[in-house]
Parts: sequence; structure tokens; C-alpha cells
Amino acid sequence: MPVQGLGVDIIQVSRIEEAITRYGNRFLNRVFTPEEQQFCENVARSKQRYQRYAALWACKEAVMKALGTGARRGVYFRVIEILHKPTGEPMVNLSEGALEQLVELGCNKVMVSMSHDGDVVAAAALVMYQD
Repeated sequence: MPVQGLGVDIIQVSRIEEAITRYGNRFLNRVFTPEEQQFCENVARSKQRYQRYAALWACKEAVMKALGTGARRGVYFRVIEILHKPTGEPMVNLSEGALEQLVELGCNKVMVSMSHDGDVVAAAALVMYQD
């Protein structure tokens, strides 16, 4: 399972909270898919809501870095979707430029992991080929 790319990102939850407070749905719809928004909104406490959004943001940033593009070459937030299996394990769906970049690298799998502690969220992403 050769790894072609590794990306890491860290963000303060308060930065995402400020963006949501300031820009509302304009920000949410530019960055997150409807399914991601549903996942984040389906919590009882508002702090957990912002932690979820921050975790998804960090995962998307980590994936962009692992793909080696950053937010360019058709790779942007909405073409990287972070969903969750029933077990809670995150899974990555790529489309458009992000999927094209994955194929260009000769890869077929992206894995992410995320963690948060207080106001800080960290995420890591691996881009690889798996038989």
C-alpha cells in the first residue's frame, strides 16, 4: 500500500465559529456539502457543532495538502466530502478536480483521522494506492 501523500492541518474551533457567525449559510454552503452540514447540525450542544465543522475543515485542508495541490487545480472544499460510517470512522469522497488529482497520482484511496482538544482540532490525511 504505497503512500503518495501526507497532509496535516490544525485549526482553532473559534476561527470556524467566527466564520459561521459572520457569514452564516454563505460560508457553510461554500465549504460543506449538505450531508456534512447535516452531520454537524445533528448535535445537542453548539460547541460540539463548531468542533464538528472545524474537524471537517481540518480534514479537507489535510486532504488538499496530501494531494499536493492545496486549494487550486480544481481542488476546493466542496469537492472533498468527509462522511462517517455507522461506526463513526470518517471516510472521504472526492469528486471533480480532487478525484482527477487522486487518479493522476496513481492512487485510489484517501484516509483521514481527526482529533480535538478544547479549542484545537487536528487532522491528518494519507493518499495511497490499495490493491
